[in-house]
Amino acid sequence: MIKQHEIEQAYQKIKEGGLIICPTRVGYILVGNTEDAIKRKFQLKHRPLQKSAVVLTDYEQIFDIAEVPQEHKKFVDAIEQADLLCGFIMKRREEKFVHLDPFTRDITRQPDGTSCFVIHHGDYSEYLTRRAREDGMYIFASSANRSGTGNRGRFENIGVEIVNGVDYTIEDNAYVAQRYVPDSGEQGVMVSFMGERPAVIRRGLNMKEIGEILDRVYGKDGWDMKHGEHP
Repeated sequence: MIKQHEIEQAYQKIKEGGLIICPTRVGYILVGNTEDAIKRKFQLKHRPLQKSAVVLTDYEQIFDIAEVPQEHKKFVDAIEQADLLCGFIMKRREEKFVHLDPFTRDITRQPDGTSCFVIHHGDYSEYLTRRAREDGMYIFASSANRSGTGNRGRFENIGVEIVNGVDYTIEDNAYVAQRYVPDSGEQGVMVSFMGERPAVIRRGLNMKEIGEILDRVYGKDGWDMKHGEHP
């Protein structure tokens, strides 16, 4: 059960161009979708601007805004059916992003035209995703911690500078702890579709289950482990 009043307040702040903190399955994230919000997010994280922000999406939307290769659709379907958090690195449909301001359009993709599309990130952020889609918007996120410190999964560990630098916060450590071990440092798994074979470029939550799906879909020798090679 999510805090309905608080998540609605958070969404209104995002609509106004603000930056918010909300809980997910892997700790807390910073969420915004305007140039000001995203620049502030990077400043608070002490993160260089050449790092891209992820696109929060869901199964209903991902095939509309991303170029999901046909040979990988079965894997995306299996992740959806298993209800697992996963990020997919693939080309996006640029015509779906032309309405964004130039800064936001560029900071949410890599130079090769790819973005990281994340599904099953958690009830709070999935609510934000649905509301944004209804209003013709996207939302972009990064973990709510200073770069290089890791995701610790507790609101009190986010840091005063970040908490004081946003426009709204939702604290729900009990929600995070349903699937996440606080202080574990785990993030979400990222799988790239951009090579000759699918590759895990970041290990994370539910890696065992996702690895089993990769084995089932592609065969045990049909995918690569390249942890640490994400941009």
